[in-house]
Amino acid sequence: MYEFLYLKFRYIDFIMKIKDAQRLKINQKDYSPMKLFSKRIRLLLWMLFLFFLSINKTWSHDIRLPDYFKEEETSSYPFYLNFKLNQDFSAGIRLPTKTAGKYQVVLGTNTNVSSNFISLFKISLNGESHKELPFQISKPSKQGRIFSIINFSIQEGDAYRNDYVDFRVSVIADKMKSLRSKQITHFHGNFLELGFRKID
Repeated sequence: MYEFLYLKFRYIDFIMKIKDAQRLKINQKDYSPMKLFSKRIRLLLWMLFLFFLSINKTWSHDIRLPDYFKEEETSSYPFYLNFKLNQDFSAGIRLPTKTAGKYQVVLGTNTNVSSNFISLFKISLNGESHKELPFQISKPSKQGRIFSIINFSIQEGDAYRNDYVDFRVSVIADKMKSLRSKQITHFHGNFLELGFRKID
């Protein structure tokens, strides 16, 4: 970039010298050291202007969004549902999987909870002929409204009629019994939020 600017400045300087020589040839009285000096000043100002313009253009590519714009919530997913939680909670959701590839389900709540919250739920994913499909559960990088990330892949013939899979989530009763009364109250005060998208 700097080599290009340098050549550009040399070219401008060369053109100005030719114009100065032409003016000097036409009228020797127009030749003045002060005039040439003022032109050099203008050239220097142009060089500085182009230099700072190029620097600003480079910096514009380094702009980073604040962290809160990067933090996704369950409701930002294109397929979104929420359910009122209780100790008998159970839900079955048909997720559209018309094309083969990688998919992602995220589970969250309307308040911040620990990623250990996922231990209260049983999850299953069923495809064609009730075939149980494999999936991977991971924790989010930091504590927030999303407490679990579930990734799975769909190959041709995995989904019902190559159209959808059944995602089931239910509360584990034995786990609920081990909670303190304060934790149970907090659990009942939450909504379970589900987000779904294709990632590849």
